[in-house]
Amino acid sequence: MALIDRTTRDQRTLTTARLVLFMEASHDPALREALWRGRAVIAATLEPVLRGLGARDPHTAAGALMACSEGLILHRIARHDDTDIRPVLDLVVRAALA
Repeated sequence: MALIDRTTRDQRTLTTARLVLFMEASHDPALREALWRGRAVIAATLEPVLRGLGARDPHTAAGALMACSEGLILHRIARHDDTDIRPVLDLVVRAALA
């Protein structure tokens, strides 16, 4: 939650620029590859944590948690949605560990 808060509040302008890059990557293979490598580093860091917490499929769990987080970040930036994200993250983490 702290990471999402930081990226959407303290680093809002930087995060907005990153979202623009994601859209640009939809038709730029080299940029898409560079962004994918960055995402892979985050997944590689998250998977062992989820494995240690008991996730049966840490790879899928990490993907689900990252996709959810990316969606929450997008909504906060694009929609100015400042609703409490804790219930959503709680739901996804519990499902990832089930």
